[in-house]
Amino acid sequence: MKLQTHIIPFESPLHINHHDSMCFFGSCFADNIGKKLIEHKFDCLINPLGIGYNPISILNLIQLNTEDIDWQNIIKSNQVYFMYEFHSKFNCTDLSEYKTNIQKATIAKNQQLAKSTVLFISLGTAFVHKLKSSNRIATNCHKQSSELFEKKLLTVNEIKKSLLDFATKLSLRYQKEFQFVFTVSPVRHLKEGFRQNQLSKSILHLAIKECMEKNKNIHYFPAYEIMMDDLRDYRFYKRDLIHPNGLAVDYIWDHFNQVYFNEKTRALNKEIAQINKSLQHKAFQENTLTHQNFIMGLISKLKVISQKHTLNFNNEIRRLEAHLN
Repeated sequence: MKLQTHIIPFESPLHINHHDSMCFFGSCFADNIGKKLIEHKFDCLINPLGIGYNPISILNLIQLNTEDIDWQNIIKSNQVYFMYEFHSKFNCTDLSEYKTNIQKATIAKNQQLAKSTVLFISLGTAFVHKLKSSNRIATNCHKQSSELFEKKLLTVNEIKKSLLDFATKLSLRYQKEFQFVFTVSPVRHLKEGFRQNQLSKSILHLAIKECMEKNKNIHYFPAYEIMMDDLRDYRFYKRDLIHPNGLAVDYIWDHFNQVYFNEKTRALNKEIAQINKSLQHKAFQENTLTHQNFIMGLISKLKVISQKHTLNFNNEIRRLEAHLN
């Protein structure tokens, strides 16, 4: 008896290996998969300017230069500085620190973009919140009164035009072809309402589909479908019943492996995963000869794999060496 529908991993024309540099932008789902890549020693930067959900805000953050930042938009509330263009992780009580942290993150983003070949962008919602006072789209509303904002549902054409223009401009700016992989986040925005969430996700799906028909460098990874149609069970969600739990993320990561990595890269990922498991080993008695030999063997293994595949395990080696007698 068949009790589950399965999404069969497809082979993408886009292949990724450990020599590629990447960026992940967008919803918290971008964080989930990006962290998996970092764990497996890929060169990857994740949401340096914070999580974003709607396409317009995400694309604005990706294209941002330090000279584009309008500091006149800074607001001080309850002694805390913030801007509607940026995530609350930057909020602080020191104005100079606030500006510096945003500038540093913007510079780091642009440096990573300059060496990256692949961008993963996770779109969360087609709803935007516009400031009534200036018509600016907020990336983060910072728990301010809803009276300050006008909620709008973007159209397929608005999103399609924004995505296609963005892809062209970014390639021209850096004088190279990027590969853009879009996903629709499987995280449901139920604060908008069940039906509104479905409308929003459908608009994102259609916009990405139409962009793929216009630009061969735009791809799609079916994270949404894997969560909704393959897993399709609340045991794969966190306690909030909205966000995928660790088991779901691992399952989607397995699909990601099948889609974007060749056999050689998957084998290396497996070897790195085994090393990571060894690194998490906790000894009851660190000073025993058995454990000291275990550490020395692991250090040797890290040095071999680092040299063979040009991977950076320096931090892990230093931590292990600190436990040697």
